[in-house]
Amino acid sequence: KRLHDLLAQTQDSGNGMMAEVELRTALGETWVGDVYAALLPESPEQPPRFAILVVDQSVQIAQRQALSASEQHFMAYFTASPVGMAAVDPDGRWIEVNDRLCELLGYSAQELRLTTWTALTHPDDIGPETRLWDQVRAGQTEGYALDKRFIRANRALLDSHTAVRAVREAGGMAYCVVLIEDIGPRRYAERALAASESELRYQS
Repeated sequence: KRLHDLLAQTQDSGNGMMAEVELRTALGETWVGDVYAALLPESPEQPPRFAILVVDQSVQIAQRQALSASEQHFMAYFTASPVGMAAVDPDGRWIEVNDRLCELLGYSAQELRLTTWTALTHPDDIGPETRLWDQVRAGQTEGYALDKRFIRANRALLDSHTAVRAVREAGGMAYCVVLIEDIGPRRYAERALAASESELRYQS
């Protein structure tokens, strides 16, 4: 029916038309193609004639469906991730943030989008990370990982392991994907262990 409608619209308008049509092979297999139809010059002795071009879109449609499923899977992981996740633009501004990151930093998503990662980083950690960030922006590296401290909304410190990975376009870096893991409990355990070992050495 879609092919019939396409030919009818082409005849009525006199212009070339295109539609996505499901077609069937002689073996009964179906596939999807873009069908382009153009009306040929009329002849009094003949019914309307059309020039038809069919482009198989089965592979492209399968790829789009796979991409859509992949994007849905990523967004589901992004939303429910147990670690903070964000997309950050080349100037260090938060583009997208998940709920876990908002929870870790104590800001709403809207508040985070109004600031930068440097504004929320402990001053002593800005220099080392800025050097790594500049290397990524310049295309010298594709990413980095380091332990750093964020300043929460309540001014408390968040000990984090932060991993950054660039996503590039033809013109350069489009944005970076950032993963932020709370390592406060691990740091607390390490300090407690160090204190215990120090106490044992003192007693001996």
